[in-house]
Amino acid sequence: MAKKAKECYITIDEQIESIESKIGVLQQHLRELKTAMKTSSYNNERCHDEAMADKAAFEAIQELCLDGLLEIEPKGEA
Repeated sequence: MAKKAKECYITIDEQIESIESKIGVLQQHLRELKTAMKTSSYNNERCHDEAMADKAAFEAIQELCLDGLLEIEPKGEA
């Protein structure tokens, strides 16, 4: 029984590491987006429609990431 529990914890640990990795990538992309949005040339050259499209894309990506995290099925009895 202890061996099965250990395997379960290893699987959960691997899933957590995968989630953490994906969150790290998402955080990097968000930092890059924030940096791009702060530059004056980015703000001055963009039209309202383009800004709204970027905002919608950001919100869609955010929702997909959150949905993906919620869809992960727990394994074992933990």
